[in-house]
Amino acid sequence: MNRRTAIAHVTFRRPFRLANMAEALPAGRYAIETEQETLCQVSLLPYRRIATRIRLVRHGSSRLLAIDPDDLQAALAADLRPARIFAAV
Repeated sequence: MNRRTAIAHVTFRRPFRLANMAEALPAGRYAIETEQETLCQVSLLPYRRIATRIRLVRHGSSRLLAIDPDDLQAALAADLRPARIFAAV
């Protein structure tokens, strides 16, 4: 089977957390890598997603962490919502 990696960039305005991460990540731009493989051998090749990862770059080193695409979408949606402001009572 043929494989390919698609890379997209997402930007978070505020710190965020994904379900499989112990720590919150800072606001910023992140590369999202989606690995795909072909479904069958035909002239127009359809692909299916087999892995989604986020690239974390800190202090000059880089690492890829596997993530759930649904968790990523939920975190991006939460980032777009207005921040909650609590007034002192």
